[in-house]
Amino acid sequence: MIEKLLSFFIAILRRKAFEETLISRFLSINEAIEKGLIEAPYKIPVTTWAKLLVRKIINDPLTRSTSKNLVSSIGSKRGLKLLKSKFIRETY
Repeated sequence: MIEKLLSFFIAILRRKAFEETLISRFLSINEAIEKGLIEAPYKIPVTTWAKLLVRKIINDPLTRSTSKNLVSSIGSKRGLKLLKSKFIRETY
């Protein structure tokens, strides 16, 4: 029982650290927009987006369980069309 509680609290701490990293990343993007260093709307690079998604799948049990649905939806014709539009989209 104690091991389950400990692993639960470790998962919460990892999730909190991930969220703090994500928030700091978006705050730095916001500051760069305000200073005029980048234009808005800002498109997150695909590699950054993919890394964040993988980290979320690894650290978040809920995302991990629903990632199976993500894989199956990408395999569908509609999923491939949406994925393609994500990669080639120029503006939001």
